[in-house]
Amino acid sequence: MHIKEIRINGFKSFADKITLELDKTFTGIVGPNGSGKSNIVDAIKWVLGEQSVKTLRGSASMTDVIFSGSKSRDVKNAASVSLLFDNTDKTLKIDYDEVLVKRILYKTGDNEYYLNGTRCRLKDITDLFIDSFNSKDGINIIAQGKVSELLNNKPTDNRIILEDAAGILKYKLRKEESLRKLSKTHENLSRINMIISELESQVKPLEEQSIKAKKYNEIKEKLTNVDIALMCYDISNINLNYEENKKKITNLKENLSITSTEVTKEESEVESLKLKLIKLEEKETKYRIELNKINSELQEATSKKELLIERNKYDKNSDEIKNNLIKLKEDELKLKNEIESLKRAIEIKKEEESSLTLDLKKLETDNNVLSTRIDVLRSEWQEKSKEELINKNRKEILENNISNNELLPFSVKTILNNNFKGVHDVVNSIIKYDSIYASVINVALGAGANNIIVDDEEIAKKCIKYLKENKKGRCTFLPITTIKPKSIDPSIYEKIKDIDGFIDVASHLVETKDVYKNIINNLLGNIIVCKDISAGVILSKEIYSRYKIVTMDGDVINIGGSLTGGSIKETTSIVSMQYELDKINTILNNLKNRKEEITKEEKELEFKQTSLKDAIYKSNLDLINLKEFIWNRSSLLDEDEKSYIKLKQEIEDLTNSSKERIDKNLNSTMDEYYKLVNDKNELDLNINNIEKNIKDIKDTINDKELIIKKSNAVNKNTVEEINALEISLAKSSMTLDNLLVRLNEEYSVTFESAKKEYILDIDEKDARILVNDLKRDLKIIGPVNLNSIEDFERINKRYEFLISQREDLNKSEMNILEVIKNMDDIVIDKFATTFNKVNKEFNKVFKVLFGGGEASLKLTDPTNILETGIEIIAFPPGKKPASITLLSGGEKTLTAISLLFAIMNLKELPFVVLDEVESALDEANVDRFGSYLSNYKGKTQLLIITHKKKTMEYVDLLYGITMEESGVSKLVSVKLEEVK
Repeated sequence: MHIKEIRINGFKSFADKITLELDKTFTGIVGPNGSGKSNIVDAIKWVLGEQSVKTLRGSASMTDVIFSGSKSRDVKNAASVSLLFDNTDKTLKIDYDEVLVKRILYKTGDNEYYLNGTRCRLKDITDLFIDSFNSKDGINIIAQGKVSELLNNKPTDNRIILEDAAGILKYKLRKEESLRKLSKTHENLSRINMIISELESQVKPLEEQSIKAKKYNEIKEKLTNVDIALMCYDISNINLNYEENKKKITNLKENLSITSTEVTKEESEVESLKLKLIKLEEKETKYRIELNKINSELQEATSKKELLIERNKYDKNSDEIKNNLIKLKEDELKLKNEIESLKRAIEIKKEEESSLTLDLKKLETDNNVLSTRIDVLRSEWQEKSKEELINKNRKEILENNISNNELLPFSVKTILNNNFKGVHDVVNSIIKYDSIYASVINVALGAGANNIIVDDEEIAKKCIKYLKENKKGRCTFLPITTIKPKSIDPSIYEKIKDIDGFIDVASHLVETKDVYKNIINNLLGNIIVCKDISAGVILSKEIYSRYKIVTMDGDVINIGGSLTGGSIKETTSIVSMQYELDKINTILNNLKNRKEEITKEEKELEFKQTSLKDAIYKSNLDLINLKEFIWNRSSLLDEDEKSYIKLKQEIEDLTNSSKERIDKNLNSTMDEYYKLVNDKNELDLNINNIEKNIKDIKDTINDKELIIKKSNAVNKNTVEEINALEISLAKSSMTLDNLLVRLNEEYSVTFESAKKEYILDIDEKDARILVNDLKRDLKIIGPVNLNSIEDFERINKRYEFLISQREDLNKSEMNILEVIKNMDDIVIDKFATTFNKVNKEFNKVFKVLFGGGEASLKLTDPTNILETGIEIIAFPPGKKPASITLLSGGEKTLTAISLLFAIMNLKELPFVVLDEVESALDEANVDRFGSYLSNYKGKTQLLIITHKKKTMEYVDLLYGITMEESGVSKLVSVKLEEVK
């Protein structure tokens, strides 16, 4: 390896860009004092990473190396130096034949380092050169004044030369780095121990709080699940009862309206009857007044009649015939009155008969209507009972099938019936879906519907072992902890969701608890549901047949594009049975309610029919009595009419035969009397009829008022029942509101979502007991710090991490100490070996350069190789051994050069830069110096800054540095071979 080029721009006095082209020969750089020759050495050290401003002969800051301007030139903004190395021998451990190192410094103080054009760190450059004896601090770069420093150094400072020669600087640097790491590790350990100590006081209490909080959360979660499920159960039942009560209230109000209408009608009729009664009573009063008047008139007429008859008996002109005629006339008039009375009585009774017949027909019609309605109700009740029996039998079968898992394969049923801990249920039992998707889900799940869900793989292995050992068949198990969800790629979903016929992803059509989501998504998450096979084909092409598609008819388009379809055999699943069972429970509830309504209505109708039958019976009896009365009176009327005709004929015959006449006054009196008697009889008949009507009306009013009273009692009970039901409705509504508010406020969930997610899978009474027990358990636990779980996990995680870090740091400390020890061993070995070799070689070179004499190196502390200093002992020929400080300047320089050459003889240095190292030598010694340098031609690239002519004679290439322009160095070069 050697330097091919040195490029300098803006560095110190080099305002313009210069390039020194070098080869593997002896190159000299000459020039007058102050021309800037030594700036080239500074440039080499600077580009290799020198950070000391003092070393670079600056004053304040590193920006001092930037060209500061002159009378004719402006200040430069940056300084740049590049070294191009030939690395074909791979001295530098980098995979390049040429290596370009570059450093740029800006006025801002920012440094940039480049390695083969790529920006890098200073450390990258330092590490690259430290192993090649070519670093900025290496012995191969001897700056101006360094020779004299070497001889005036303390023994501990002289050690550095041997360390560089021994190649242990890199170990020292690494040791220093390791010691810094060790110090940092100690600091970290101290800090971590302090934090650990602090955390230890927090971890234990937090752990206890965390355990308590976890137990609280466990109970709370269980309570939440059961409490929400129980609330959903209560809400459903209360809502069902609420709706039933609303229907009952509606029916009761309808019945109340009907009965109230009937009562109103009856009350209206009673009022009409009372009005009629008043009119009849007024008429009766009128008739009685008339009767009293007639009775008075009749009394006078009777007296007058009797007086005239008596007179007629004692009249001298009166005879027996006349008296007989008077008697006949009186009998005629009596009979006539009786006939009139009978006719009137018959007429009245016939009117009653006609009215009663009409009433009876109406009663019979009403009775027939009631009988027909009762028959219809009884027939319906029988039908409902029969339907109820059929549904109860079906319900019993379904409940038995569900509870005993009758539809499941024998192996699956065996596992479920054995109550293994950690076994949940089959897939079909933990999902819900609309009945319209039954075919789709059954086809999509296939045999997976009967897969068994378990907690983890250990439970699955335990169940499989049981099946094997007992030869109970095979099952597929789905561990909750390991089953991963599947899904449709979101981009594909977005692409197909709006295509006509697309319905949804199968997993979106079912409902299940959160704990089972991954399993359901695994089975159904990547299955597409569409309307029919035509839509399915279109969708399959759109997704390039990447996913399975199932149609609503159960046809399948498989991954890859194959189609499966045809008729589907009706299958029964646990879900379909549960749907059917729910439907049957609803039907049974409706049947029960309807039967109760029928029974109630039938009782009411039977009560009405009993009243009607009683009325019909009474009406028939009254009708019979009326007919008998009419018949009797009609017979009497016939007899009286016959007697009247006969009597009249007898009077006429007697009158014609005797030529006798009744006295006109008597005749008139008798006519008047019997007219009054007839009027009296008419009034008596009317009064009796009115009295009967009044009695009938009063009886009817009493009957109707009794009916009204009973109806009002029924209505009162109905109103009370309605009020009770409305109060119950209000309570139910309040309870529902409270439950819904509790769901929202305590659990932040709606009833709809809660109903889907939380299912009451134990008896309702047991659930209530469990809720009370869990609440009591929570009360016993008392206040908890729920944040302690997260705090403990966080702090404990940090605590465990710090414990781990402390262990790592302890290991790191041990490793660092081990590394340091190993490096110390290497340093001791390399330093001792190099010291012995250099010591011998130093004596040889010294004798050559001085023409005799002795020189040696001495360890100040041989027992401590790592820190021992080195004394340089030299005595030229003819001189006694003395301290090197007593030597002349030339002798000191030549001694130092002897040490340098001794090291160069032992180490093949790729290049050596010497800055006026021979300046203190006389011409003879300079010649010796130059002559000895010739030994390194072809072995080591030599670059020497000199102003000694004798030295210039030994160089192959000479560069001159001039300062034609004040403050600005300029480069000139001459190849000496050409000159020669």
